[in-house]
Amino acid sequence: MTHYYCTYFDRKYLDRGLALYESMDRHCLPFHLWILAMCDETLRRLRRLALPNVTVVSMSEFETPELLAVKLGRTWQEYIWTCTGSWMLYILTTHPDIDHLCYLDSDCFFFGDPGPMFEEIGEAPVGITPHHSSPSWQHLAPQNGIYNVGAVYVCRSRRGIGCLREWAEQCIDWCYYRRKDGKMADQKYLDPWPERWGAHPIRHKGVNLAPWNQDEGQYTYSLRDGRIYVDEDALIYYHFHGRLIHLKQDSFYPIDPFVADHVYGPYKAALERAQC
Repeated sequence: MTHYYCTYFDRKYLDRGLALYESMDRHCLPFHLWILAMCDETLRRLRRLALPNVTVVSMSEFETPELLAVKLGRTWQEYIWTCTGSWMLYILTTHPDIDHLCYLDSDCFFFGDPGPMFEEIGEAPVGITPHHSSPSWQHLAPQNGIYNVGAVYVCRSRRGIGCLREWAEQCIDWCYYRRKDGKMADQKYLDPWPERWGAHPIRHKGVNLAPWNQDEGQYTYSLRDGRIYVDEDALIYYHFHGRLIHLKQDSFYPIDPFVADHVYGPYKAALERAQC
């Protein structure tokens, strides 16, 4: 079964976006990936590469009058967050033949088959990823929300499209990097989705492993037959969170030594290949 994904990035994240694609080409076949090129340099590079199983969309093709009306009043990061739901909605609207879509942050990287993730979501209209924060980061949950926008799955259904449309409209109305009235950027909007829209919070520990949930012995890591395991779950993808990559720690979070060697090491190599 072909799975459909989307992401976006500008030149600052171009190496990360290309590393994500490389990991998908290894682990996610068959797939199709839509990339929103958020600057001219990225658009030129992607069109020159002509990556298989990829559709590249320019900002001029994507941006609506509603998005352009709020663009100048937000920082670039806030505007990027503003676009996420609208980007997913654009793809599902312009490609009525696809029945589902999974958004991924461009700083994610696959280490295994995503099939178990889709199997767990099953018939749910929406799939979302909890932060699963380590104890020292759980105090940020009231600010950042229960769920992480690093991956958001929507199926083409009344509830799925309804959820996505509401989120896109909410982010156009308000999406700033500050707390206000229970909101925070694009992320706190997800908190009521399980009750409101029937969203499924993904429990698989190998989905959205990230710097904020892999330290302090929260999980046990192992190698089995060349695969990385998080407790009893095979690692599907790691969310690197855009931080500077070092082998022993990133620029903010401490990194488990096993993760440093077996997760950050391969990712650094992929980033280097992307820069060639």
